Amino acid sequence: MAGNIFTQHPTEVGESYAAALVEAGQVDQASAVAGRLAPWSARDMRAAATQALVYGALHRDNAARDALAQARSLAGERVLPGDPSAAKVR
Repeated sequence: MAGNIFTQHPTEVGESYAAALVEAGQVDQASAVAGRLAPWSARDMRAAATQALVYGALHRDNAARDALAQARSLAGERVLPGDPSAAKVR
C-alpha cells in the first residue's frame, strides 16, 4: 500500500480501496485500511460504513451491526450505498 494515499481524502480513498480488497478476498488488507479510517468512523458515514463492511467480511456480526448503525445515524436522510434496508424511491 502506498504510504501517502490517505493524505487528502482518507475516507474517499479508503472506502473504495477497502471495498475492492474485500471483493478480492484480501480481507486482512481491507482490515488494515479500515483501521486507518477508524479515527473518522464516529463522524464520517463512509468510514463507519467501511468499518461495517470489513467487520462483516471478518464475520464479526455484532461489530458489523454496530458500525452499520453508526453509519446510518451519520447518514441522516442520505442512503448508504449497498444498504439493504434502504427504501427504494419510486
